[in-house]
Amino acid sequence: MKINLNQAFLFYFYCLTSCSILVLLLPFWPNYSSLILFKYFLLFSPRWWLLLLITTLFIGWKFFSTTKRTTLFLLLLISLRYLDINLNINLNISNSHRDKVKGDLKVITVNLGEGARIYNIEQLLRFYNPDIILFQEAQNIRMNELFDDSWHYECVYALCISSKYPFKRENFLDRGMLEGWGAFAAFYSIKADSRTVYLSNIHFDTPHRAFKYLLNGDFNYDWVEDIEDNRIIEAALVSSWSNNKNNTIIAGDFNMPVDENVYREYFSSFINVLDESGVGFNYTKHTPIYGLRIDHILVSDDFIVVDSKVLESVGGDHLPVMTTLSINP
Repeated sequence: MKINLNQAFLFYFYCLTSCSILVLLLPFWPNYSSLILFKYFLLFSPRWWLLLLITTLFIGWKFFSTTKRTTLFLLLLISLRYLDINLNINLNISNSHRDKVKGDLKVITVNLGEGARIYNIEQLLRFYNPDIILFQEAQNIRMNELFDDSWHYECVYALCISSKYPFKRENFLDRGMLEGWGAFAAFYSIKADSRTVYLSNIHFDTPHRAFKYLLNGDFNYDWVEDIEDNRIIEAALVSSWSNNKNNTIIAGDFNMPVDENVYREYFSSFINVLDESGVGFNYTKHTPIYGLRIDHILVSDDFIVVDSKVLESVGGDHLPVMTTLSINP
């Protein structure tokens, strides 16, 4: 019986080691169509499953060698990384949490889908006083009810921007090219004091549609491949517009976590403000049983990230992300 139990724990150990290696390598997965659904499951399922299973391995501690015990602690660290806990606190002590000073730029992005309320948005604006705020899924919001004439604002389909500084819309990308509806990106140049800031307000396609098709009994895998192709095209177009410019900000609902291969391929050259100065869990979308960080503010290395955090809900199923930026001298 001891031999069988020993073998069972070792088999369980090797299975979880393989799972840990798979999630650790998620950013480097190849874009094979056969892996799309499996990738989506690992990225968008409740991520606490890995930590829970690895924790149960400690029951079989006495069956493990010294090497396997050391490996077990490494697996525990991988599971925490998979949970997207920011353990690398990279804060500039002289700048972090200081008051906003002249020349700083405070930016907020928030998806307003699923029940955002005007009163909550007004409170957000009043309390945090951003210089620029970006909305996604803002089709039910009247901008003139939120902002007075001192603000500059516009909407492209359901992508909206409001800025204390004048801006010019350079371009926008319509989902019509991908046989969809609405815009997935709007590009702006903003005159902020003596500098020009280039900003992209984005809302990429969601992979959740693939699961909806399958749950509704539509097992045509072409849907899944089309969704992944659309997400890659959207990311590539936004990245290509932003890569060759100084003072660049890309913000909005990416519908992708930072450990997805599409994110790594097209956006890893930018600074993610929550990676830079966020601490702990920074989930921006919540379900009844788990959270994910799929809303981001990315900046070019011309900026210093003074501070950033996820804010309280305005009523929808996404949380706002805020950052304070300073131009890097």
